[in-house]
Amino acid sequence: MDTELETRQNSDSALTPLMQQYVDLKNENPSAILLFRCGDFYETFFEDAVLVSKELQITLTARGKTSSNPVPLAGVPYHSIDGYISKLVQKGFTVAICEQLEDPKKAKGLVKRDVVRIITPGTVTDPTMLDESSNNYLTSFAIGNERFCLASAELSTGEVIVTTGDRTEMEMLPEELTRLMPREIICLTDSSGLAPAFVPWRHIKSEVHYKKIGENEAVEMLGNLYPNQHKATFLGLPPLTLKALGILADHLLDTQRCSLSHLSLPKDYRLGDGMVLDESTLANLELMPDGRNRNIGGTLFDVLNRTKTAMGARMLKKWLLKPLVEPASVNKRLDMVECFVNNALLLAETRELLKGITDLERLLSKVALGSRNPRDIQALALGLSRVPELKRALNDEKQSDLAGNFEELTDLTEYVDSMLADELPPNLSDGGVIRDGVNAELDELRGLLRDGSVWLKTFEEEERARTGIKSLKVRKNSVFGFFIEISKGQADQAPDNYIRKQTLTTGERYITAELKDYENKVFTADEKSTAIEKDIFELVVARVLENTEAIKKNAFAIAKTDVIASLAQLAAENHFCRPVVNGGEVIEIKGGRHPVVEKFLDSGRFTPNDVFLNDKRKQAIITGPNMAGKSTYLRQTALIVLMAQTGSFVPADAAEIGVVDRIFTRVGASDNLIRGQSTFMVEMMEASAILKNASGRSLLILDEIGRGTSTFDGLSLAWSILEHIALKLSARTLFATHYHELTELEKVHEGIFNLNVSVGSDQKTGNMVFLHKIEEGCASKSYGIEVAKLAGLPVAVIDRAQEILFELEKTETDEIERATRAFAVKGRKQQPVQLNLFSPGNQLLEAVNRINVNNITPLEALNILQRLKDMANDE
Repeated sequence: MDTELETRQNSDSALTPLMQQYVDLKNENPSAILLFRCGDFYETFFEDAVLVSKELQITLTARGKTSSNPVPLAGVPYHSIDGYISKLVQKGFTVAICEQLEDPKKAKGLVKRDVVRIITPGTVTDPTMLDESSNNYLTSFAIGNERFCLASAELSTGEVIVTTGDRTEMEMLPEELTRLMPREIICLTDSSGLAPAFVPWRHIKSEVHYKKIGENEAVEMLGNLYPNQHKATFLGLPPLTLKALGILADHLLDTQRCSLSHLSLPKDYRLGDGMVLDESTLANLELMPDGRNRNIGGTLFDVLNRTKTAMGARMLKKWLLKPLVEPASVNKRLDMVECFVNNALLLAETRELLKGITDLERLLSKVALGSRNPRDIQALALGLSRVPELKRALNDEKQSDLAGNFEELTDLTEYVDSMLADELPPNLSDGGVIRDGVNAELDELRGLLRDGSVWLKTFEEEERARTGIKSLKVRKNSVFGFFIEISKGQADQAPDNYIRKQTLTTGERYITAELKDYENKVFTADEKSTAIEKDIFELVVARVLENTEAIKKNAFAIAKTDVIASLAQLAAENHFCRPVVNGGEVIEIKGGRHPVVEKFLDSGRFTPNDVFLNDKRKQAIITGPNMAGKSTYLRQTALIVLMAQTGSFVPADAAEIGVVDRIFTRVGASDNLIRGQSTFMVEMMEASAILKNASGRSLLILDEIGRGTSTFDGLSLAWSILEHIALKLSARTLFATHYHELTELEKVHEGIFNLNVSVGSDQKTGNMVFLHKIEEGCASKSYGIEVAKLAGLPVAVIDRAQEILFELEKTETDEIERATRAFAVKGRKQQPVQLNLFSPGNQLLEAVNRINVNNITPLEALNILQRLKDMANDE
């Protein structure tokens, strides 16, 4: 079905020149909402108007209301456009900005207009539209027969990164996309336009486009993106890398339509050069804010983030999402944190200097992309002016690793300060941007505007004295401009150089050459001063952009110093310890605490616990009642390891961490209804991913494996999974379970050992009390009914549950425990234990339990009895 716009184009009714101009531009950008500048408004028409009216909740009106074919219209004021664009982009729309390219007052005929920029989710640069602590990546993906390439650009900071790999590394792509969380993805199609079958981004919410490109075209695009680089630079790139970067460049050039001089050259990195964290681990450990916990501050990032700058917050996120795996690199960071911890004065001074530094990365991008205002340049210079003080303070206190990252730009900051006024307006067109004394002509023009009344008064007095005409007055109005007015009775005394301009009943109005010259100066002074200020301001901008790389270097240095100082502040306030990080297999934590949970408890209420894993004790089975603290213990261990490898001090009395390459978690139960997956399916998929991808250097956190299905199925799976981990992977593991039968594995396999969460009883009531303390050995029972009692279930329900439990324990549980003990006594070390958990006795019992005695005929009963007898004889 044709849209209203297409119908109007195909009809006989002629469009006005303005509407034809709109239609032409809309046809060039059919997939975008076109914001069409008309004077002080950005207008939308036809279907765009209807859509924008609905999405932005603004009035839908019409152009040409009285005509037979009114055009739907919705508009917003130009001065508030950023907020409306932000709302549209956040909803996933692409927005094309159409500007007037000439002054309407000077235009001959229709004002020239064109699309100057297209804003897509992955190309947003306005800081007001972005989360200051998060990156906003645009990512391209290309895949061949044996290799792939992933390229990403962060337009708001100028970062460009690229990674390649073979098919063995392709399994890490979903984790990498989880880390980057791109807002927009461009996928390379083949020469016929077909998209690849492998799609590693199904788990994230991103706008996805498909493009094809040839190698020559890719080189051309990259040459346009980096005009200062010789095209030969890109000819040597591998074909997939060239194409991935090519479609990225094509998208950036098409949407931005201006110089992108702030973009860095692509920086290579390797997928496996840091700890890998998958989507499940990020969610289970609650590392980053998301839809569930954004507003309560309950994530590790929220607790650790004491940064003073937006750049520091973004870097901290990067560090947490990709902890280090090389002990030397970790310890280098820890050295810097420790230096601050041991020098409270330096820490305080550094954080005070960092406070108030604006987002240099995103300000620089605004400047480069042409959306800058005078205050942006001033804020950039003020931030850079802190660099010498930061560098001096850090050098004086032996933080040379941090100090060496800075590059002083005193010449630039002093230049900006000398050119711009102290108090700046928000817009260049408001005037008063350039400091007095910078330009003599500008000073004169400002004098005309500022001192006009004084000049006119002086001129009036001089003319009155020269002519002797006491009624002579100098005046002005919007119609005639400046003029000399003489009363009727003295008009005949007007000098010869007075030129009559207007005759009134009360007198005559004149102009002189001197007054006319002054009039011209005043009437053009504002326009001229604006033009001169613009020219000077552009010189300042050019000077700033000449220092792009040095500014980016300082932004990085400020961010890194901010993160290190933030981690030191956190450690000092919360009595964290420096972990010993090495390449061994030990994970030993003494007095470990959960960094997030303890923040929500009163001081001293959190119960610390120890962890000790090594080459002899690798897999811990943890039993104990619900609500006793098993899950907290599991999570805090993973978080402490992650914090240590990030370069942070950790919430413990002491810690030794043998670096891990990945942290895997299977914690909690939640249906993934959006993907059509049940709790048990999600559990098994996560377990499958762990068994496929974990190594001997991984840390596995597994909580209640198998609980999403029947008891026997769940126990069998949990048993087999733990056995595989112990015998095949040899990975350090914390395995919490309600299957007490698994505790027998301690006697069967070396490396497996038991821990339990201790409980006590209230001396007055006799009720169970959670002690939250981890101890050696297994729990004596599950305490499920005791927990239900604490939860307030009716006494009758509790009593009945105890009766049922007694009967069940006499049958199923006793059978299982006898079987497990029997095979444990055999001591078959390091081999899978062949247990007959489902004995014929149990099968017979289950068959009897399945009989519905209320719905059975006598003949059916005899047949069933015969089958039961046969089963019994088979034993």
